[in-house]
Amino acid sequence: MNIQSILVIALCIAAAFTVGAVRNGHNRRRVWVVLLWTVFPIGIIAAAINDRYVDSGPPPAHNPPLEVPTNGYVGSQACSSCHPHEHDTWHSSWHRTMTQVAHPDTVMPDINHVSMDYSGMHFEMDRVGDELWASWGPLNSNPLSDQSLSTRAPIVLTTGSHHMQVYWMSLSDRDRRMALFPFAYLAELDKWVPRDSLFLDPPREDVSFELDTWPLSCIRCHTTSGRFGAGPYGLPDKSTARTQAVEFGIACEACHGPGENHVLVNRNPLHRYRHYLGGAADETIVNPYELDHKRSSQVCGQCHSVQHDYREAAIRVLRDGFEYRPGDDLSNSTIRRVVRCCSDPLIELRARTDPNLSSVTEWFERYYWSDGMIRVSGREFNGLLESPCYEHGDMSCLTCHVMHQPVDDPRPRKQWANDQLKVNMVTGNTACVQCHKSFLDEAALTAHTHHDVDSSGSNCYNCHMSYTTYGLVKAIRSHQIDSPNVSTSLLTGRPNACNQCHLDRTLAWSAGHLADWYDLVPPEMSKDEQSIAASVLWLLRGDAGQRALMAWSYGWTDAQKASGTAWMAPYLAQLLIDPYDAVRLIAHRSLKTIDQYDSIPYDYVGAEEDRETARATVLERWRQRDAAPGPSAAAVLINVDGEIMENVFAPLLQQRDDREIGLRE
Repeated sequence: MNIQSILVIALCIAAAFTVGAVRNGHNRRRVWVVLLWTVFPIGIIAAAINDRYVDSGPPPAHNPPLEVPTNGYVGSQACSSCHPHEHDTWHSSWHRTMTQVAHPDTVMPDINHVSMDYSGMHFEMDRVGDELWASWGPLNSNPLSDQSLSTRAPIVLTTGSHHMQVYWMSLSDRDRRMALFPFAYLAELDKWVPRDSLFLDPPREDVSFELDTWPLSCIRCHTTSGRFGAGPYGLPDKSTARTQAVEFGIACEACHGPGENHVLVNRNPLHRYRHYLGGAADETIVNPYELDHKRSSQVCGQCHSVQHDYREAAIRVLRDGFEYRPGDDLSNSTIRRVVRCCSDPLIELRARTDPNLSSVTEWFERYYWSDGMIRVSGREFNGLLESPCYEHGDMSCLTCHVMHQPVDDPRPRKQWANDQLKVNMVTGNTACVQCHKSFLDEAALTAHTHHDVDSSGSNCYNCHMSYTTYGLVKAIRSHQIDSPNVSTSLLTGRPNACNQCHLDRTLAWSAGHLADWYDLVPPEMSKDEQSIAASVLWLLRGDAGQRALMAWSYGWTDAQKASGTAWMAPYLAQLLIDPYDAVRLIAHRSLKTIDQYDSIPYDYVGAEEDRETARATVLERWRQRDAAPGPSAAAVLINVDGEIMENVFAPLLQQRDDREIGLRE
């Protein structure tokens, strides 16, 4: 029996005593004194405790996490009547659909008796009316009919609706704990795949249900003002989780702050129009566009950054959520801090006390290149923080991105929503020439880039925001403004912009051009680094993260134009049998962009012998090509007979960095 029940019983006893006393003719004044000093305090305490724990309305079926507007939050629907365009554009964004209640209308595929086998187990998903269910059991069982051999659970929430979607199952009718269904839907392939195969993690044989991942991690950024909830006496307790959020997905108040006061004040039309006509700022709500470039970027950075929780704040953050509100100084948070580089003392302390970490280096390798540049997606604020355009200028997230599509934007809504870039930021140098106006002059631009004005090499971001970030099964532009440097590539293993576009060229070739053009002193290099294409070295010898970036780069249109594609097939074929699922997926995607290889049967999570067969088919088709070796054939290990130099290729492959890599995108 919990404290609420005890207080309610006490309240009932006191009330019964009072009624009985009055009926029996006892002194009414004395009875009311008893009532004042017993019933009233008990009622106040019971109401206070109930207010602390109560969920809004009756619990839905299967007891999923709840949407409960509290602490000054009112939910996005309250914004729609006064801000219809903003609400409509937000509603079309992927921020909104980041988390949704599971329903046939919110899941990407048609879930109607989906069947999958994986790791010795049989999985099924099915629809019963508007409810979605998952079942699993031993490989030879039928979970839907053989209930004695299986587990069955309702699917209550979804995460993602753009590239992929994953599904959360309710574990109990007693609490709001959830587990992650081991399969995800991958939109580009229209296929169900093991969820683990979509992330750059070490290969694993067991099935992962990711218990408690939602309340302890995902809820922080995939909902608006999410919190784990509290168990008895206000302490976080997994067995009594009362997980809830103001709103599922990233909603209006995630960026504008709690809106209760704003809604109340602006119910007065005179107040609304006075502000509107007078052009005065409305101090009852936060508009990131009216903040300085640092505070406005921190609104995005509350989620798009590598963060570390202060251990002493663990109970507070689990119980009450993150205390940051838009407009605050994120760096003053007493719960979380943004981790900027490789010497953060809190991370060193965590590494020494966390039994799952063997070293500080291991923790940092999950997020950073060895020089501190961010390596994974979803952490763009970290890159911005280290950029001179932010540190010494006024560059912010809103320099390039816009959270509500402008009325005059001619693009279809879905096209805008893909990256939420301003209309002129998609191609060309508009973003950079806002400040670097001298490069509006084509002569000045080409003198700086040493590429034709219409070349991809004259696009600022191809050199200064190259594709060295990994996430969502692809390469993504770095958000740290940087310049290509061969010395940095040798130090960190991070591809430089020159060699990521000119895939058939060596590091020595790039170093020579950078020396001629920008007076960068060429570093010392080994014989292989002087004679073998850098992309070949990264692809054959690199770690899983480097191989994933190269697998993507071989399919990048700009790189294919600069490097040609006739020599690429043997390298992509090698990646078809890579130990990492995600690397294989990316390699096959790139292979399909090259003529003659787009129809070869291949399943990146298929049987090992089938993957070997696909590799052999690619190599056989490549040997039958009718093409002479190109000018950089030797650098990509093709001899005068048009064959791969196996005597060089094989030893490089044997040097592959097989350390376990797990990138935390």
